[in-house]
This record gives sequence, structure tokens and C-alpha cells, in this order.
Amino acid sequence: MSEVEVKGLAKRFGRNIVVEDVSFQVKDGEFFVLLGPSGGGKTTILRMISGLEPPTRGTVWIDHQDITKQPPHIRNVGVVFQDLGLYPHMDVYNNIAYGLEVRKVSKEEIGKRITEAANKLELKPILNRSIEDLSGGERQRVALARALVKSADVYLFDEPLSNLDPPLRLQARQEMVMVHNLKKKPTVYVTHDQAEAFAIAHRMAVIVKGKILQTGTPTELFRKPVSLFVAQFIGTPRMNILDVDIVHSDPRYSLIGEGIYFTLPSRWTKTLKDRKLTRVKLGIRPDAIIPEWAFSELDHSEYFLTCGQIIRLEARVGETSVWLKIGTMSEILAVFETQKDVYLQVGQIINIGIHREQIYLFDPKTELSLWPSE
Repeated sequence: MSEVEVKGLAKRFGRNIVVEDVSFQVKDGEFFVLLGPSGGGKTTILRMISGLEPPTRGTVWIDHQDITKQPPHIRNVGVVFQDLGLYPHMDVYNNIAYGLEVRKVSKEEIGKRITEAANKLELKPILNRSIEDLSGGERQRVALARALVKSADVYLFDEPLSNLDPPLRLQARQEMVMVHNLKKKPTVYVTHDQAEAFAIAHRMAVIVKGKILQTGTPTELFRKPVSLFVAQFIGTPRMNILDVDIVHSDPRYSLIGEGIYFTLPSRWTKTLKDRKLTRVKLGIRPDAIIPEWAFSELDHSEYFLTCGQIIRLEARVGETSVWLKIGTMSEILAVFETQKDVYLQVGQIINIGIHREQIYLFDPKTELSLWPSE
């Protein structure tokens, strides 16, 4: 069994802190995703794991062995970077074979592994073609084949799909997951695309400015974000955020703001009483807002009710994005399933409902999440 672990990893370039005190563990057979905006230190972390970049501080462990000071060629790591790292002067076969030749694998074994990989990734017809003559999707498959033929302890992927068109990206993603399932080794995958992360991750970490903000399963990060940043970063479209006052209406608390007067369930009482806050940030996901034509299916006691004026509409396949003005100043975005018998227009006022269990509250100063008592 293999696993990879980084402990207190940090990297500085002069005075610039790129990675700061990063720690995580990837278990054998686990697909772990580092998700975050560009410039967050994700690629640098992969380079430190692979040995291409020495850490300023911290350690890298593979299979319970500290390999921090081992040179790259000693570490048994398979890497696919964004630029794919293919050799343009070589044909497909030799690009796949090169890493095995460096490790002095026999020609017979190399041929066997390449044949198996080529069959799985549909590369057999182009093994003799030059890399320069290949499409972006074909080059991607060559890079995956090079990872597939290597018997690595850990596999690292640095945004390998970002240069592909959407249809090719989906196909390449499926092929990459296939490679992972065949190898069943710990995999660390870097991306800024949350849809991609949610599609492939067993667990994931949100990383911003060199720091990990939260680690967990995709469902955990979506349902229980630790902060306002994570809540807005995870989920498309972004979570609506409204500034609201807190009023203690014994024994419970109420939220009062533009177009909002919500009395919170009693399980929020202890949290808000202990914090002694007078204002909070209220988070509402667009798909948690229910339109009036769906009210007949609701238990009204479970919903906060209000109304809004439509100020913008955007039709999509199967759904409609609706921007609503609530109160006199605030705007929120709702996403409704398209209904054949419902006609919406700008200026129209509609009633909406928000489930009591699908709101989020954040401390306005720390921007950390607030949670009700269990």
C-alpha cells in the first residue's frame, strides 16, 4: 500500500510566501484534489512532492518514508503537467517509452506496457506519428499513457485538461479517472475548476494564497463551508450574501434586513446568544430559493417567505436564472426549473420561499461560518 503525506510544507521565493504551512494526507487509492484560484500555490506543492522544487520548510512522505531530500529521479512519482511535457522531436511510442528507458526497463517489458496502454487509450493507430502532428486531445492521451505505463507510487496531475475544449476535456477526464482506477494509487490533482473537482475528487482541499482553508469530501465542503470565502467559492452560481441585523425576540432570534424578516429555529439561540452579535452575513444559495408556483408542494412551516421584483432574466437549458430585487436596495439570484406554463418578465413581483435549513450565517468580522446547535 502507498500513501502520500505533506507536513507543514512551506515555500518562499525571497520575501514572497507562495506556500505556507500546508499539511494533508492522501490514502492509497484516493483521488485528492487541490482546488483554488490561480496563484494559490497549488503547482508549487506538486513540484515539491515530485522533487522539482525543494521546500523552504516541512517534509514530504511517500509510503511512510521521508523523501524530502531525495532527487526527482529517485522518487517513484508519475507526473502530468499542464504543458504535458511531451518531446516534439520524438514520435508517440518513444514519448511513452522514454521514462521507462531511463529506468532501464527491458525493451520487451516496455513494448508490452505501451501496447496495453495504447489499447486502453486508443493510441495504437498513431504510435508512429510525431507529437507535432497530433491534436490537443491526442497529446493529452499520450501524456496519460506515459503515466499509465509507469508503476509509480504516487500520481500528480497539474491542470492537465485546462487547454482542451469542453467535449475533449470530458473525454480526457474520463480517461484520467480510468488510469487512476487501474493503478489504484494515491493521486493529487490540481485545478481551479470546481465542476471538474466535484466530478473526480474523493476528497479535496480549498487552497488560497498558499494556505489550505478547508479539507473534506465535496459534499462536506458544499454543505458545511468553514468560511464565507469557501461558501462563495464552492457552488455555481455563487451564494447570495446579504447583511442583516439580529434581533432577540425571546426565546428566539430574528434576522431583519432588506425585504427579510426571518425568525430562526430555536437551535440557533445558543450560538447567537454566545456570540452576542448584532449583525451577521446571511448566505442563500440560488438553487435553494423556491418560486411561488411550487408553494403547493411545500410545508410552509419549514420555509421563510418573502417577495422580490424581477430585474433580469437569463434562460438556460432546463432552467432560468432570475435576479430579484428584495426590499429597496438588495439583489439576489435565484435559479428556477423552467416551467412550460410559467411566464416571467422583468418588473414582475413574485413570492419566494427559502428553506430554514438551507441558510448560512457568517460572522461579519472574521467571516467564519456560524452553526446552530445540533
